[in-house]
Amino acid sequence: MPTQLEEELMAEIRTYRSIITNTLWMSRRYADGRDTYTPEMVEEAIEQCAELKLFIEYDKTLEDKRWTQ
Repeated sequence: MPTQLEEELMAEIRTYRSIITNTLWMSRRYADGRDTYTPEMVEEAIEQCAELKLFIEYDKTLEDKRWTQ
């Protein structure tokens, strides 16, 4: 049975995971089609998350390039 501290840490980790997931999908949209260092940084962050088993869902709106022109 987890201790109170372990439960608090797990709740904190769940919060961090939620923050990361919610921020990265928006970052991906922002970075799409840009000619700066931003797309590379976002993709690197998404890859690092995947290594931690934290997956950012596919965003089908990125298929429509009229929004990034």
